[in-house]
Amino acid sequence: MKYLRRRLIHGVLLLVGVSVLCFLLSDLAPGSFFDEMKLNPQISSDTIAALRSQYGLDQSLPVRYGRWVKSAFRGEFGYSFAYNSQ
Repeated sequence: MKYLRRRLIHGVLLLVGVSVLCFLLSDLAPGSFFDEMKLNPQISSDTIAALRSQYGLDQSLPVRYGRWVKSAFRGEFGYSFAYNSQ
């Protein structure tokens, strides 16, 4: 029984570590959809700031990670800004 408990704890720690690593790599990748929007002169910087706020991208990294994990548990794997769909 100790063996199974230890393996379960190691598995959970591994899953947490991999999820943190995946989130950080995707978050720290250069560029974003909003960077591309900045190239359009018809879209103001206020509009881009409002969109970033609407989607929670102006919040701190731990808050965004918590929301990301919560949505992954619910099976919601993100919103496509390009296709305007989930």
